[in-house]
Amino acid sequence: MELPMFFDACVHLFTVEVEGGNKMLQAFAGGSDPLPIPLGARPFCGRLLSEGGREYTCTTPPNALPSKSIHPGHADFGESGQNNDAESSAPALLTRPLVLHTSHLRPGTRCPVRHVLESQPLEPGFEWCPADHLLSERNSHCGLQLLLKGALTLGVLRPVFFVEHVDGRRIALLVEEYPTASAAAARVASELGDGSCDGTPLVLGALDKDGGEAFAADDKMLGGRTVRVLCRLVVQVTFGWSNVGVAGADVQLHTPKTISEGPRSQGNRPRISTTGDCGCCELHVPAGTYNVFASHGLLAGSGQHRSQVKLSHVTTHVSIVAPVGLLIYALGAHGGLTDSPADIGCDKATSSSLIVWLSADPMQVPDGAVPVGGCLRLGPHRTITFDPSHINRVVLQDVDDEIHFDERLAQCLPVEHISLDCMVAGYIWQPVSGNLLDTLAAWRQLISSPVCVGELQIPVFARLHCLAEETTASVPEMRQLATEGHRRACDIAAALAGEMGQGAALAELGVFLNERLLAPLDLVPARSTVDVWPMAPINLDVKTQCCQTGVVDVSVRLSEDYLMSGQPFDGRPSVHNYGGSTDVSGTCCLMANVGEHQMHLAHPLLVGCNEAADDGTLSLTSRGRCRSACDISVIVPVAMFVSTIDEVDGTKTVWLCSRVQDVPTGSQPALGTLHCPSSNAEVSVDVLSAGSEHIRVRMPENFGNVRLGSECPLTGLSFEAEASQPLVWSSGPLDSGCNSCLFTRLAIGKVAIGRLKPAIFVICDGGGPRLRLDVETCHTVAALRARLSVEFSRPEVDIAIYDTLSQVTSEMPLDDADGLTAGQEVVAGFLAPLAISVFVPEVGLEEPVGLAGVVVEVDGQELSTTDKKGRAELRVRSGKRFLRLRHPCFGESARELHDIFVTDQTQNRLEIMADIRLYFYATDPERDEVEEEFVQESCRAVDPTLVWVCGSIDQIPEAALGMEGIVRGVGFDGLEVSSALSSETYTELVICSGRDVEAQMQVHDCCRGYADV
Repeated sequence: MELPMFFDACVHLFTVEVEGGNKMLQAFAGGSDPLPIPLGARPFCGRLLSEGGREYTCTTPPNALPSKSIHPGHADFGESGQNNDAESSAPALLTRPLVLHTSHLRPGTRCPVRHVLESQPLEPGFEWCPADHLLSERNSHCGLQLLLKGALTLGVLRPVFFVEHVDGRRIALLVEEYPTASAAAARVASELGDGSCDGTPLVLGALDKDGGEAFAADDKMLGGRTVRVLCRLVVQVTFGWSNVGVAGADVQLHTPKTISEGPRSQGNRPRISTTGDCGCCELHVPAGTYNVFASHGLLAGSGQHRSQVKLSHVTTHVSIVAPVGLLIYALGAHGGLTDSPADIGCDKATSSSLIVWLSADPMQVPDGAVPVGGCLRLGPHRTITFDPSHINRVVLQDVDDEIHFDERLAQCLPVEHISLDCMVAGYIWQPVSGNLLDTLAAWRQLISSPVCVGELQIPVFARLHCLAEETTASVPEMRQLATEGHRRACDIAAALAGEMGQGAALAELGVFLNERLLAPLDLVPARSTVDVWPMAPINLDVKTQCCQTGVVDVSVRLSEDYLMSGQPFDGRPSVHNYGGSTDVSGTCCLMANVGEHQMHLAHPLLVGCNEAADDGTLSLTSRGRCRSACDISVIVPVAMFVSTIDEVDGTKTVWLCSRVQDVPTGSQPALGTLHCPSSNAEVSVDVLSAGSEHIRVRMPENFGNVRLGSECPLTGLSFEAEASQPLVWSSGPLDSGCNSCLFTRLAIGKVAIGRLKPAIFVICDGGGPRLRLDVETCHTVAALRARLSVEFSRPEVDIAIYDTLSQVTSEMPLDDADGLTAGQEVVAGFLAPLAISVFVPEVGLEEPVGLAGVVVEVDGQELSTTDKKGRAELRVRSGKRFLRLRHPCFGESARELHDIFVTDQTQNRLEIMADIRLYFYATDPERDEVEEEFVQESCRAVDPTLVWVCGSIDQIPEAALGMEGIVRGVGFDGLEVSSALSSETYTELVICSGRDVEAQMQVHDCCRGYADV
């Protein structure tokens, strides 16, 4: 027999605070004393709900007081979770166990302790989160066995707070997940919707009797607290129907109760705010009905606005529109005015300009402001005229005072296309802009403070010339410009550039005041009249004729025969003359008014121009044209004076200068010829003089190097003295200069280009040149021969120097050691080889037989004798020579050859055939002394006479006798020759004449070019 025994279960429940404000709920079973309860534990003060949602009931066992006893359906832990015992420590509070009665349970019933462990604890301000291990041990049968092992964690109670939406809906949020107001607002907007169209974050506020103050974004949320979503009221005060907000407007929000109870009411106090730069302010209040009060000087009436609004949405917009009105007034440039501009008068108006202001708020009009007259133009179709006698508000746009919620009706600007024209006698209106208040920033500035819109300025008058035609005769047009902004000449040019057709090229306009061209920064007095002319560049290019080098420092000046006002020239001296000078490249650019000008150039080199004056000034006519340049090119011709100065050693220094005043003192005019290279060919110019007067030498028009950058041809200048002067050129120059162009150096002064040195005259044979050579280098015949050897590229041995032109036979060349003096005239002869062959005419021989011993004389000088072959080699002076051959075969008169032409640098040959001569004479017979006496005694005797024949006259004795008769023979070519015998002397019979043989045999072919007689 089994005797069942039932034990009541005692369960201890307590909480322990952990991180983040969470409470960990723990339980254990047992009745030991003391209980194992940790320090800091607190009793569980909530309720327990079963799985079915029923609360556990509590009974008190008869002998368990003061412990609690409960039935499985209910458990009670005291009011509000508080223990009424006097003990305050956690162990003391938790010594009362939870008693579960089991006597009424039947077998098989689920463990009541298990029911307790799986129940849902409820505690205000917390959310229950069961432990994971309980869920994994749900199949365990006895819950008491779990508790007997020790304290068991049932789960965690996490703190929560509650948020109430504007429509009454509530949502609970964990403090741990949403610790701040901004995080909670984002969660509420995601869960319940924010109700706004612009995505603005929700604003949370405390739920209290004052209506709730808005939380800051980083305010901490507390568990168990209830907060609400506040309505966002956006109040916008605009200037007319526009996006221009009125800043600084005071906005108050009252509940009707606040208004009825008066300002001393402590509950539901009013909300106050001020509009910002965009005219908006925000108020955060709970949903409900409110009165809106706004105050600002721009609002209609007394500057107050009142309306009522019902807030039932998260965001509500309220628009308050102020009427658009402007106040127009003027102030002096340095402060206020005491008189109205209309009463000032032109005489006083010259002292200062007037500043015109616009103001939207009457309270911003300063003391000393005066009214002005004029009109406001609102677009092309609306014009509002304002009275110059009073400063009154000019209403541009009137609106009702009702609140308008439809933002689509708003336009960007209150009024668009506003322009202002002020009209005051003695002034010219100069607006800041043609379109006023055309931006939101400008309207906002107008609301905050007065805006300067222009000036009433003193005018400057301008005469505009050559607007339509390029002529100075056109009538100028008048314009007025405000002094402010046009105080300088460049300002006036900039303002009129477009009208003058010059675009943005401000340098193309010239401003003249009293006939004077103003510099860009020159000041223009108020109420003065200026003349404005289009300006055009006049480009001058001055270059030399010789090498196209620019002439620097040419003075350039322009003048006109009319005034800048357009009137004819009245004789007054011009004060606006344009001027300048050429730069290193010889160019000068002058900006001159459009029209005709006289250009005046001055430079020392210009004296050579045909149109130039003696002082070197040259006048040209130029015309400036609108929008185009006038190019003037001046080629300075090369004209100069050539003079010489005697030196101690007979040398003459040659000087060049461009002006007569630069001619060296004590110099003489040079006589001769200037030689200078040029692009085409060498140019030679004769230098003449009229007595002692210096005459300027001009180079021809075709002179010069046409290629820019080429070397100046004057650097190769040479001077050839007059033919009769024993002077020779020696190049220089003596002084150096930095300029590459010799002609431009003459602008500084005279330039020495070389010397004329003493010379000798050398006349060359054969019609060669007549040379003048420096006697310093050719002071001896040997030196002259060496110089001529280089001059003619000939060996010195081929050159001989003779004293005169006479070519008589007695002339001999000068000796190498002979000295030469200045002015001496010598002849240079060139020697050439001459080979002479003399042959005997023999018949039947293959080669002619040479005749030895023939003496050869050239021009009366015995130079050679033929050798055994009849040949003689000698060097003779080229040209026509006279030869004489002496030999018995040629008879007593010898063989003479006239006008033998010896060619220079050629092998000259001469072949001569000798004569065959026989001489006949007689001699007395030879007698002894007896026979001589017999002859004398008998006086008459007849004896034989001896007749002799010989081939040389040298063989005839002195006692040779003549004889009577005739001699005959057969000569050359079988011809008979004969001669009568002389009775007085020997008789010569020419058997064969060499000249005849030469003619017959044409042996002279080998001596072609020679003629003999």
